[in-house]
Amino acid sequence: MSRVLTAAVIVCLAFSPVWAQKGPDPPTGSPVAPTTTGGPDAFGYTFFDNNEPECPFQYIDIVGTGAAQSHGDDTSTTINLGGPAFDFYGTPQTQVGFGSNGYLAFGSVATDFTNDCPAPNALDPDNIVAGYWDDLSPNLGGPAIDDYFQYFANCPRPGRFPAVPGCNVFQWNTCFFGSACASVEQNLEIILYDSYDIVFQYQQTTQTGASATIGIENSDASIGLTYSCNVGGSVGPGSAVCFFHPNPVPVALESFSAE
Repeated sequence: MSRVLTAAVIVCLAFSPVWAQKGPDPPTGSPVAPTTTGGPDAFGYTFFDNNEPECPFQYIDIVGTGAAQSHGDDTSTTINLGGPAFDFYGTPQTQVGFGSNGYLAFGSVATDFTNDCPAPNALDPDNIVAGYWDDLSPNLGGPAIDDYFQYFANCPRPGRFPAVPGCNVFQWNTCFFGSACASVEQNLEIILYDSYDIVFQYQQTTQTGASATIGIENSDASIGLTYSCNVGGSVGPGSAVCFFHPNPVPVALESFSAE
């Protein structure tokens, strides 16, 4: 009888759903505490947070207007970017993987739930924009707990130039895996401007960066820039982090040509 029970346990474990085998998000790499400014990295990206005048918090809520992604746990959808190709570390990008775990990935799926730090880091995935890379799960909650995308030809949050550039907005209204998730626990967004700058904004967060990576990394993990990693208190409600491209496009002039 004991042999039959043992065999049954083995079969049950072998066919258990992947989510049932997930444990706490383990730390990978050395923690990185935030600073108000950082960089440049080897490509030339710099960052500023909302403690500096260059990066004000001006949240764009797209829950009522954006396209809901119907993400489950550890899932990703491919988004065709609006506007011109987005330059990321010198490579024009027209599509991006929009992952449920708080980050975007160019050229690959964005389903890894275990964050790595700091950037650059040889571990996969690479070519990422990590607004809040953590084990998030929008399918645990009720209405409006999902991930959303919307492109604006005229961005509601101004860019660095007098003209209002277009922008791709990715919003996570989500929860942390393993939580009760009675309401939204993590509300953040990534903005990709047509002028190549990147902005992270945090309207609500219950873990404030304690097990998350916030930063960017290029395609071969040779260059990256980390704002914070696995440090509680890094971001709170009303926080913003801006990654500035070294050669942004002045949108007001990009269609101008002298005769």
